[in-house]
Amino acid sequence: MVQSLPIEREHNAMAASTGTAGAGFRRQGYGAVRNKLGSQNGFTLVELLIAMGLLAIGIFAVISMQVVSMKSNTLAHQLSVATELAQQALEDIMALDPGDPTINTSGTNAYSRFVVNPSASPVSYTNTLTLPGAGTYTVNYTATVGNSTSNGIPTGVTRVVVVVSYANGRKVTISGFKRTV
Repeated sequence: MVQSLPIEREHNAMAASTGTAGAGFRRQGYGAVRNKLGSQNGFTLVELLIAMGLLAIGIFAVISMQVVSMKSNTLAHQLSVATELAQQALEDIMALDPGDPTINTSGTNAYSRFVVNPSASPVSYTNTLTLPGAGTYTVNYTATVGNSTSNGIPTGVTRVVVVVSYANGRKVTISGFKRTV
């Protein structure tokens, strides 16, 4: 006995219920299956090209976002280093003895506390520091001795402004007041 296919059994059951029993399944069933398969088309070449184009646009957006992110990280790192150097310079100046001429003389000066060559004798200092991966930084400070009549700073107080210059003319400025009396 030949085993019938599930679709053939379904067709025979429908034929029996509609009174068309005896109609050959093979002829009608094959055409019905072919029509069902023929109506299911795959993706066309145009649809694939559109999908690939949208995917490419998305990938390019992610790549450009990564480039912007890397540039922002570099700028943030440089700003962090400059801020740290400015804070270090201000703390060093604030830690000086109140009678030190560094803070008792008004004017702009180079903060020459960075060692150029530690093995040299005598050790020389500079106000420019180059850090690998971070760039070159120049540190200067301005001390303004208090004279309440002309500059608004009380007598016995010195205002210290530290300026760190780095990449493309960017600057970080920090200021503080030191009692000199």
